[in-house]
Amino acid sequence: MEDPGSSHGKKFALLLAGTAAVALAAAYYSRRRSSKRSGNNQQALKLQKLLEKYRKSLDVSAETLCAVRDEMVTQMNTTLSGSRQSSLMMLPSMVDELPNGFESGDFFALDMGGTNFRTVYVKLADTHGDMDDLQMDEFPLGEDMHHLPGDKLFDFMAEKLVKFAERIGKKSESGQLPVVGFCFSFPLKQKSVNHGTLIKWNKGFTNSESVGEDPTDMLEAALARQGMKSRVMSLVNDTVATLAACRYQDQDTMIGVILGTGSNGAYVERAEHVHNAAKKLPKGANMIVNCEWGNLTTDVMPRIDEDKAIDAESVNPDNQHFEKMTAGTA
Repeated sequence: MEDPGSSHGKKFALLLAGTAAVALAAAYYSRRRSSKRSGNNQQALKLQKLLEKYRKSLDVSAETLCAVRDEMVTQMNTTLSGSRQSSLMMLPSMVDELPNGFESGDFFALDMGGTNFRTVYVKLADTHGDMDDLQMDEFPLGEDMHHLPGDKLFDFMAEKLVKFAERIGKKSESGQLPVVGFCFSFPLKQKSVNHGTLIKWNKGFTNSESVGEDPTDMLEAALARQGMKSRVMSLVNDTVATLAACRYQDQDTMIGVILGTGSNGAYVERAEHVHNAAKKLPKGANMIVNCEWGNLTTDVMPRIDEDKAIDAESVNPDNQHFEKMTAGTA
């Protein structure tokens, strides 16, 4: 063995110390990587268990779907019978005739939804299902808009329509607009094709003082404040508008469905099955019915804890259960 005091011994001692340090460092980082991998593995395992929990709770069986379907049909028929009101409002739109595709002329439309507001101009062609012109402006509806007083909300819409008409050069000197259609995506008790009363707000709106008011009257008053005469010739739910728009191009269309901020549907029903309309309907006619299926409430729906929490923290607890489970609103 070499003398530690010799130069060779000192070199050997330094080499041994350096090797030991490298070995210690390697061991330290190896344990650290192992610990990190172990931590990552634990996190991955927890995540996997969480995903599996939700996968099981959200895996709806065919039997459950059929049960929800059957309950929806039962509630639809209950309300339509006029005997009592279920959670489905089944609102007659008073629209008993749909486009045949040969309509023509100039029209303005307002589309008031839960996320956006649109002003639209369309010129329908003389040929079947065609349009000569289509222009549109879109405006996002922020959280503040959901809580405006009713007159302020309608002033906003009227101002945007007037400016839109000016921008596209369709505002006449007399201030008279072509026919205006109002697509209003909230539950209405229809009195006629162009008049009705607001039953309630949904999609996060809370303008309670407007409930019971006629949106057509409010819009015409707001346009008058803008110095614009108007002829609001139709007031329809967005599902009814969707059905009518598609029927203009395809005569086989029988259902209009909305899947967005809200969830809802409208369909063509035989008038003799509709006993909850504002007036007696002639036999043999059709009636477009707005289901308002977003409000479906039934114990057979597979609501999980998160569904219940979202509902409890919403602006309208214990309402619009189906909509909150299937759409973007809260």
